[in-house]
Amino acid sequence: MDGQKFLKVILIIIAIIAGKLFSQHFITSTHYKTFKSEGGGFSIIIPTQNKSDIKTLNTPVGEVQIHMQLAHDRNLGIEFGASYFKIPEVLKSMMQNDGKNVFFENMINGMLKDCGGKLLSDKKVEFRNYRGKEYVIKTSDDKIIKVRAFIIKDTVYQLIVNCFPEDRDHRKIVNFFDSFDLIRT
Repeated sequence: MDGQKFLKVILIIIAIIAGKLFSQHFITSTHYKTFKSEGGGFSIIIPTQNKSDIKTLNTPVGEVQIHMQLAHDRNLGIEFGASYFKIPEVLKSMMQNDGKNVFFENMINGMLKDCGGKLLSDKKVEFRNYRGKEYVIKTSDDKIIKVRAFIIKDTVYQLIVNCFPEDRDHRKIVNFFDSFDLIRT
């Protein structure tokens, strides 16, 4: 076989291999989309294969329904969650002043207890003019949970990511947190 034909055969083989690799990546990669929660009045970018769930908790101030949207990026091993719940009437007046800080404190203490974790960071964040908190927790199984929580009018919004330590600042996580938006207020 002369050099010209050999080069063509090599190029054809490379093209076939590249085509298979590309199609395999396309088939197995996780795609993201904008999810809109009409009931929660928000949108967020999450993996397309996600599920909705509603948990009812019995609390000292009555039942609270937590609406969740959960997704998993199988390639990266990152779990995403967005949830909201309405603040019970009895708590609304308490939340006006320092009640928000107490709420955030209780929320993070409950999460630390549930996951047997250690708080790595606690910082104030803002969405539009609404105060919130961002927490980073190292779990007992050496994973990282990042949480952003906001109280907007009578609703609590939580964005949660569970990932490996090396992925805590991955662009997919940054995009997830930054994509949160209200579709109505």
